[in-house]
Amino acid sequence: MATVVSILSPKGGVGRSTLATNLAGGLSEFGYRTLLVDADPQGSVVDWENERVHNWEMPPVVIPLPSDAEPEELKRVIDGFAWVVVDTPAGLERLSMAALSIADCILIPIRPSAPDLWAAEQLVDLIKARLAALIGTGRVVPTAFVCLQAIHGSDLAKEVDDAASSLGFPILTARTTMRTDYSEAFQMGLTVPALVPGSDGDREVTDLLKEIIKLTSKHGQS
Repeated sequence: MATVVSILSPKGGVGRSTLATNLAGGLSEFGYRTLLVDADPQGSVVDWENERVHNWEMPPVVIPLPSDAEPEELKRVIDGFAWVVVDTPAGLERLSMAALSIADCILIPIRPSAPDLWAAEQLVDLIKARLAALIGTGRVVPTAFVCLQAIHGSDLAKEVDDAASSLGFPILTARTTMRTDYSEAFQMGLTVPALVPGSDGDREVTDLLKEIIKLTSKHGQS
């Protein structure tokens, strides 16, 4: 059965699609049959796939979904995959809620800024309501913030860690930093590890992947 990772964010510009492509691509490179669902009407993930001209032995399978798709449609496309990463639209759209309903793991990407965390409060309340409905079912859906585009040497990261904890969900230890490798890899339809293996960006993505796999395995999801 597939492990579904839904990436949810109440606002755009936080690097949601970049995170989705690097996670899905990295899981494929780890040897997992991986599906990347583009549930964002902007179609950034489909654009990412279409830009690829380099050979890539194990890219994820990319499937777009219309903005009015029902949870059942999401469920139908995930059969036969080990991992499914869902890139949702910004905001609390219908398809974001569908992705939330089938998630085995929920990631909330944020930049190291107070406005990002303030914007996430309504989403956090919805996720908590979803998780509360699962109490007594034996199902656990690990949920965490992911800090993206961190700045080296900044004290903001510590402040973001504290603020995220106050909202009730942990923040992953692994995080990405501001570097051009991410935008360049996206423009080429690749992941950072595929574009610049052995780089600091490669290590960031690999650390994120390992932490997410560990997080889901701890709760029996993968």
